[in-house]
Amino acid sequence: MKPSLLKLLLGFSCLVSLAKSNSDEPTITYEQLYTAGKQAYTKKEWTDCVGFMRRTVEDYNYYNDETIWCREMCEMKYPSSAEASGMALTHLTAQKALCLFRCKVERLGEDRPPPQRHLLWFELEEREPYRYMHICYWHLGDLKNAVKAAYTYLVRNPEHQETIENLQ
Repeated sequence: MKPSLLKLLLGFSCLVSLAKSNSDEPTITYEQLYTAGKQAYTKKEWTDCVGFMRRTVEDYNYYNDETIWCREMCEMKYPSSAEASGMALTHLTAQKALCLFRCKVERLGEDRPPPQRHLLWFELEEREPYRYMHICYWHLGDLKNAVKAAYTYLVRNPEHQETIENLQ
């Protein structure tokens, strides 16, 4: 897919579905949204930056919530057993893995690719999109949301000096 077409599709997706709590386009993942958001930030396209970062957080939360739900459901369906060993343990492990796979396909869709860049997951856990968002909101003159985003980032990164200075 051409970068301009992807940007147009992502931009439209952001406009249409900022408030939804599920993935509208299963082939567009939080990884792609985050990359597009950082590119918009670099290009000083503040509105796009906010939209992509908000969709990043939304899709990331959706993906994690569905994955956790599947893990809990599969654990209830195939509870761990202290007595299981050898072939029984192997069978139980395989059943849980198959359950998790099927559940994720059912909940997330067949078209959703698995996460590709695991280092990006750490950035999202550290709430990096909010660091970008607070600056983008500030450039848009939306100080209320800029402060909200900055505080959300500082909850996870209380010593981040640049964000503290921006708040002051």
